[in-house]
Amino acid sequence: MKKIYALILIVSIAVSGAFSNPYAIDYSKLPQDEECMQLVDDFLSSYNYICQYNFDHLEDYKNYFLTAETLYNYLCKIKKPNYDEELLKLLTLRCIYNSDQVQFKEVEKLFKKINKKYSKNAEHHWIYGNFLVTCGKAESGQEELNTYLKMKDYYVSQYWMSDYAYSLTMTFQYLKAYYALTNGGQIDEADVDPWILRIIKENIEESSLDKEYTNEQVWRLSGEKDGYYYLYSTALGVSFPVKGSWEISLQPISKEKPAFANITVDDFKIKNNPVNITVLLLFVPQSVDYNFSEDVIAFNSSSSRVEEDIVLANQNFKKITFENPDIYNDARKGFRSFLYIADIVPEKFSGAKCEHPFYPTAKKSQSSNDSVVYYSFPHTLTRLNEPVRVYVLVDSCAALSKETDKLMEDLFAHAVFK
Repeated sequence: MKKIYALILIVSIAVSGAFSNPYAIDYSKLPQDEECMQLVDDFLSSYNYICQYNFDHLEDYKNYFLTAETLYNYLCKIKKPNYDEELLKLLTLRCIYNSDQVQFKEVEKLFKKINKKYSKNAEHHWIYGNFLVTCGKAESGQEELNTYLKMKDYYVSQYWMSDYAYSLTMTFQYLKAYYALTNGGQIDEADVDPWILRIIKENIEESSLDKEYTNEQVWRLSGEKDGYYYLYSTALGVSFPVKGSWEISLQPISKEKPAFANITVDDFKIKNNPVNITVLLLFVPQSVDYNFSEDVIAFNSSSSRVEEDIVLANQNFKKITFENPDIYNDARKGFRSFLYIADIVPEKFSGAKCEHPFYPTAKKSQSSNDSVVYYSFPHTLTRLNEPVRVYVLVDSCAALSKETDKLMEDLFAHAVFK
């Protein structure tokens, strides 16, 4: 038992940063002979070097990779391996992949074999998920890590949280990464991995109305998921679904004027003629003196008006419906508009709840070599530290009443306001 204790101690020393998945293995379930224990000791002592290797200087890492190969070959000789022996085999093989000696599909094949045999076990999802993240497949890796989380009924170790936080930094979700690393603020910064914490904090900026921002700093657009892209702003505490064909115009936050996103929905036709519905999202921080609803009500003074309280996206909204048959008095059968109003008070980690995987836009270099591109990495803004009044103004017509109601029901079902 002394040897096992020493081994666990080595793990705690050797494993750090974004590569904590060796903790998924129960080392007491491995062969306890001296040969195996020495091979495992050598491998774990080399593990961080293997994961943080420099591909252009592979020769310098040759001895480190050799520890993975030797242990892998030893494990392959075991005729009836148990689950933890298979886990260690998967871990060593993913390390050998870094030396460019095996293909991605070989690691994938071993994972699938283990998953088929041990479908009720969770630990292989942790190891494989971390492997996918380090291969540049961060979103797929997060899916595997989330599978582990759910199978463990959300009771996981701090080491898993470090790996998960790292995966979130790879998709530029720094607020979520901080949330994961500190377990929602329950773990003190002094007790988390300093390397990942530094990466996260270097990429987060406190938002302030005293600063000038560009649209790129305030607004981001995620990749497609569930049929929608997501327009989101961590500073404003919003995530709103949009489609790729919709036209969007934006304005950032400032002291002088509210932020907005004006969305033109072009999905509808009346008598084969295209008809747009516009959805304006307007955000007014409490410290900004502007009442948009007064302007809208004044503008629609000749229209009928009905007010009601309604819960949408888990927030209390006031909904005002405006109707006027004398406006759009053609095939559209009259004007029909909605104004939704809600005061959103920030919570702790509000911004994190609005984040999505994000990939910066490639831009051409200003150098003479036009083939060179670079990527813009704007800091992630924290949620404004004050209540924000949200206005959602919908401009439609009576002929598209059902379609508009269905559209807004769907959009609010996918939206987040925090």
